[in-house]
Order: sequence, then structure tokens, then C-alpha cells
Amino acid sequence: MGRALLRRRLAGRRRGAARCRRRLDRGRRRRRGAARAVPRDAVGVDATRAVEVDIETPVAGYVLRCRVDAVFEQPDGRVTVVDWKTGRPPADAVASRAREVQLAVYRLAWSRWSGTPIDRVDAAFCYVGSGQTVTPERLLDEAEIEALLDEAATA
Repeated sequence: MGRALLRRRLAGRRRGAARCRRRLDRGRRRRRGAARAVPRDAVGVDATRAVEVDIETPVAGYVLRCRVDAVFEQPDGRVTVVDWKTGRPPADAVASRAREVQLAVYRLAWSRWSGTPIDRVDAAFCYVGSGQTVTPERLLDEAEIEALLDEAATA
């Protein structure tokens, strides 16, 4: 491969990487703006506690990596972990349960990372595209998440 061709390819990759970084930065700004614009009464929150927190937590011998989009404090001292979704809520129960596993892991990760007892951590999806906030009736606890991982590993 000639040097000129190699230079052009590298320059193209640099431009592509710069475009990708700009898109990521725009996405981060939109999510932060969404965190500020969330309808507080939708999730019963009082104040923003955190935005875009990366957390790793061990569960059943695996290290689960999470990016918690936002955490809000409630007036009674509880917190609500919010996961932003750009689309609409799932139409079927199977897809809803699959998403709720992610939310349960985020809830567990926040509880461990922040030292907040898990029974004081609520969680919700905020579907930005449709303007809906969905709070699952029940999320998996730590033992159920471990069992799910064990089952997936042996399947």
C-alpha cells in the first residue's frame, strides 16, 4: 500500500473518529438536558442527585457494567434511578421484562455504589420519544438477578 493511500485512510479515520466524538457529545448534552427537563411529578422526584454515572458491580461471579443515566432524590429520602429510552415503551410483556432486568441491575448497582439500602432505591424508564415515564411494579432483587445469570450460564 502506498504512503499517500495510507495517509488518506488514516486522515479519514481521524475525521470519522472526530465525527463520532461530536455525536457522542451531542447525545450526552441531550441526555443531560433531558435530566433537567424531566417532569418531576412523573417520577415523584425532588432534586437531581447524579447524571451519567458509570458503575461496575459483581454479581454471581460476573462484573456487570452499568451507565446510570440519572438519579433523583425524592422528598422522603428515597432515590429514583432513571434510564432514558429514545423510543416508545415495549408493546409486549416479554420485551418489557427484558428491559426490566436492565433496570433491576442499575438499581442494585446504584444501591451498592452509593451505600443506599436497596429498599430505598426506586427505578423508572423515561421514554423521551413518547414523553412517558414507566415505573415497573416489581423489579428483580439481587438473588433473582444471580439466579438469572446462573440459568443463562448453564443454558
